[in-house]
Amino acid sequence: MGYHDVRLGLRAMTNLGVEAEIRHAYQTARRVKGLRGRAAFLQACQAYATLCPDVSDHLIPRHVARILNPCLKLDASGSPKCRPTLN
Repeated sequence: MGYHDVRLGLRAMTNLGVEAEIRHAYQTARRVKGLRGRAAFLQACQAYATLCPDVSDHLIPRHVARILNPCLKLDASGSPKCRPTLN
């Protein structure tokens, strides 16, 4: 799923692997641990920070939000452009 990064001594993951891990962390926090949305989102952010240490801390919530809700469109300020549709 990735390649061995000699510089860090870690197994680097592809974007698809990171996205799958973040979704899994969020769903596990919601279903197994019984956490509410905000607490589960924070756990997903912690997982993302662990998997992608090169991303700045202030960008992590935005990246996680895009992974968990790919149809969410954010403007430059980080606020939603339109309301998400409910199914």
